[in-house]
Amino acid sequence: MKDYTVKDFMVSTAKLVTIPENAKVHDAVEILEQAQRELPPEDFRHRVMVVVDKQGEFVGKLSLLDIIAGLEPKYAQVKDFKLSRFGLTQQMLKTIFEQHGLWENSLATLCKRADRILVKDIMDSPEESELVHENESLSFAIHQFATGRHHNLMVHNATGKITGLLRLVDVYGNIRKMLAECRVEGS
Repeated sequence: MKDYTVKDFMVSTAKLVTIPENAKVHDAVEILEQAQRELPPEDFRHRVMVVVDKQGEFVGKLSLLDIIAGLEPKYAQVKDFKLSRFGLTQQMLKTIFEQHGLWENSLATLCKRADRILVKDIMDSPEESELVHENESLSFAIHQFATGRHHNLMVHNATGKITGLLRLVDVYGNIRKMLAECRVEGS
């Protein structure tokens, strides 16, 4: 894998779905649905959108989980629910769930909020461990995926400008093809 760089496997920003930071959640859902319809059937579906400011510069990313969790306003009371990745037990998760009264309202009630929720208020700003240089080896990026348990890494150039997205699903797809070829050659 050291023969490849992140740039060899990334999806460039020109091919990513972008959304303005001041768009509403309903807009995000519509934009994502339209992008899905335009994809050829064999392509992997978009699961993340790049959030841009008025100048078109990257400010964050918006995932399917961000949209869903963004409908529940009480998550703002839970300081950092990303902590569940670090080994919270089911009992601890249940306690947080019950203490904050999460998801008590009907989905219909929560969905009414979607026209008032701005993308910038629910988007994710990637941490350093979710960023990778476009000229970095694919081996190191796989290491980042494995140790950080990420599904996507934002790709940047030498100036720090975001140039694309490295998706685990694309890396896996290419590895799967290579493994299939190895099996055929070794038969």
